[in-house]
Amino acid sequence: MKPDIQLKKFFEHDDRFLSLFNAYFYHGESVLKEEYLSPDDSEVVKLLASNHIDVIRRHKENEYFALFVLENQSKVDYGMVVRVLRYISLLYERELRKASPNNYTPKGTKLPMVRAIVLYTGEKEWDGPRKLSDMILDENGQKIELDPAEDFFLNLIELNKDVSYNLNNQCVQDFIDLVHQLYDTTIHLGDMDRVYQRDAVQAAYSITKDEQLKLILEQEEGDVKVCEAMRELFQDERNKGISEGIGIGRAEEKIETSISFLHSIMVNLNVDVDRAMDISSIDEKDRDFYREKLASLSKN
Repeated sequence: MKPDIQLKKFFEHDDRFLSLFNAYFYHGESVLKEEYLSPDDSEVVKLLASNHIDVIRRHKENEYFALFVLENQSKVDYGMVVRVLRYISLLYERELRKASPNNYTPKGTKLPMVRAIVLYTGEKEWDGPRKLSDMILDENGQKIELDPAEDFFLNLIELNKDVSYNLNNQCVQDFIDLVHQLYDTTIHLGDMDRVYQRDAVQAAYSITKDEQLKLILEQEEGDVKVCEAMRELFQDERNKGISEGIGIGRAEEKIETSISFLHSIMVNLNVDVDRAMDISSIDEKDRDFYREKLASLSKN
């Protein structure tokens, strides 16, 4: 399944969708409520032809309503500000048409608030424009500064950075934390026993294509202790490598796998070689061998 489709399915769960918007716009308070949320028709998709909005939800608590748009973006789009502005403009045009029979807009017509979030899932740093004024030059070719009330700002969540939001949804929290850890290659030791919800691990794999996550999903059922599962994968590979009757070439291949995995633990968990061997349950009699190999690897 393509990453954008996988993420769209992930955030079509109303509780996950709301957690992201409540966290970003309302500091985690439950201002938007699931009982007032409903899918919005995707008329805008047709208007945009090849482009599409991933998820649109209508929130109607009383006579007034608001529209919330989530767009997943895996690559830096240097026109994203204008693209999102176009989405919002088309939604306003649609609502205006609904309120304007015979192409006449009655006096006092009001439009809903439209808010959009771009969820950037790429590993590369976002170096694109973050507001409309970043893209506009004046008549002399100089960058302009607009008053904030006149400018348009991109509501951007970057998963390759440390995202600290009050999400109030464990599955979304697991997903965001896991993607960030894989990109940042830093996992806190406190996460060694952490259980990640399976949907979150699947969504993280769809973005990162991390081979260890793939193996974990194939071998484990239900929710997963990701770091523990990675350790067990290492032990399984190592045990195969030293099992009786294995060929010399195959054994050497397994040793290289073990060295690579230990190095990965050192980098990902930001620990020294002895701690990495503790985590991986390396036998005492083998430790000097791996210390020597990893020391040589570090020099290279």
